[in-house]
Amino acid sequence: MNKNIETIIRDGMAEGKTFAEINEALEAAGSNVRLNANRTGNALLYTGTGSLDPVTVVDGKLTNGDG
Repeated sequence: MNKNIETIIRDGMAEGKTFAEINEALEAAGSNVRLNANRTGNALLYTGTGSLDPVTVVDGKLTNGDG
């Protein structure tokens, strides 16, 4: 079964997996996207650069992208 990146991350987070465990699943699926625990934020933004960037979202609005 080949899951997409969003599903792997969403399911992994919902299941309480660590970033390392989610990164392993991403690698196994052939993705070059990796989560980085050293970056902060409460959401991940896909910008098409090959990585998900941590950002802060409040009331559905992007308030900071400095993650």
